[in-house]
Amino acid sequence: MSEHDSVLSKDMGDDGSTDISPQQRRRAARAALIGVAMEYYDLTIYSTAASTVFAKVFFPGASPALASLQAIATFSVAYLIRPISAFVLGRIGDRVGRRKILISCLLVMGVATVGIGVVPGYSAIGWAAPVLLLILRMAQGVGASAEFSGAAVVSYEFAPLRKRGLFGAAAGIGSSAGGVLGSLVMLTVTASLPQDQFLSWGWRIPFIASALIVAYGLYLRAKLPETPVHQSVVQRGQVTHSPMRELLQSWRRTLIAIVLIGIANGGLAYFMQVFMISYATSTLDYGRSLVLTALLVSNIVLAILVPVFGALTDRTSPRTVMAIGLCAGVLVSFLLPLLIQRDFGAGIYIALCLGNGLVAGAITGAVGALFASLLPARVRFTGTATGREIGNLLGSGGVPLIAAQIALLSGSAAMLPLAGLFLVVSLLGLMGLALARPIESVGPERHPTAEPSSQDQGQGAAA
Repeated sequence: MSEHDSVLSKDMGDDGSTDISPQQRRRAARAALIGVAMEYYDLTIYSTAASTVFAKVFFPGASPALASLQAIATFSVAYLIRPISAFVLGRIGDRVGRRKILISCLLVMGVATVGIGVVPGYSAIGWAAPVLLLILRMAQGVGASAEFSGAAVVSYEFAPLRKRGLFGAAAGIGSSAGGVLGSLVMLTVTASLPQDQFLSWGWRIPFIASALIVAYGLYLRAKLPETPVHQSVVQRGQVTHSPMRELLQSWRRTLIAIVLIGIANGGLAYFMQVFMISYATSTLDYGRSLVLTALLVSNIVLAILVPVFGALTDRTSPRTVMAIGLCAGVLVSFLLPLLIQRDFGAGIYIALCLGNGLVAGAITGAVGALFASLLPARVRFTGTATGREIGNLLGSGGVPLIAAQIALLSGSAAMLPLAGLFLVVSLLGLMGLALARPIESVGPERHPTAEPSSQDQGQGAAA
């Protein structure tokens, strides 16, 4: 029996109630949701600004394609530092506790995001402007590195046994809600201001306004107790001195699975949310309002589907729902060349709703519970955060850059190789899913032990 199963079964009475009150469970879910909403609000407004604004404000004088590549590079560079900070923060989360890490992550993200909103442009301070932008973007990366994984772990560890999938999806629900809010705010500001005012100061409003989300999130997390699962690990003296050493010795196969699924999770989403927005506006010459509206609609579809797929994991399993999303990604890759064309605005809507709505919705709805169910609690934070952020480095950070380079080299003939890239990323996710072996039950499947079997240990060593 896993640490999670044993804690909840010990606390659970015959009537199905536990010493963990429903109010504590809801507070944990809200605290997880609001922090990840902040992360993805940041990501959405930054990726939108990087695709539509930063090329002109911070990289003037370059060709449109090169300026877009430079702007997207500032988005991607934060992922370089995220695996390192995820390892450090995850280790602290496994040894000291999850709550303090969640508070720190939200605070760092908030300060960096507001800071981006007040950085002067290139015309005011020259090359210091993109340098400051880069530093603040990397600070965002440090804060975000353990946010999603930590939030998913906390909501999962507070979850009742029969609702682990839905509670594990709280982080995913927060990510979709943050995406919708970010898209809505950026679209409203864009539509309300003339282009010169938007480029001059209007784009800063969404960044500065994020302070309101941070304040509410810090309020919720300050009142959140430590998870009962981590408390049980501490009380039993099972805290491991070196979570990463144990992961590398006994859980290497699982780490590889998390990395590969993380590549698909981030890569497919940001192919749509970052690269496709830039490609549609700079190469296909679609208007900002049309593309941002399409992104908003797809984010609304995403926000609707994430909790649906999260609840579905409790009826089937996270592996099944993840497979649905990744197989849908394979199918979408064959449709992209037909949908992404000049003078076919409806194609942008359809492509984003399929790729950023259906595909990302299934993956995001399943990933929180899936990752948490793959590892025992004593190394769960370190393993999920580090593995996911290595995947994010290659997926969220690398895929938009690779796509932008393909577009730069291929010009009007880029959609076929771009569709091939989308296909390869989907297949990498399916490879990771084939390696994933849950050790805790989510849905009707039962996994009675949290220890790696001798077979798994052998496979981990072979990996």
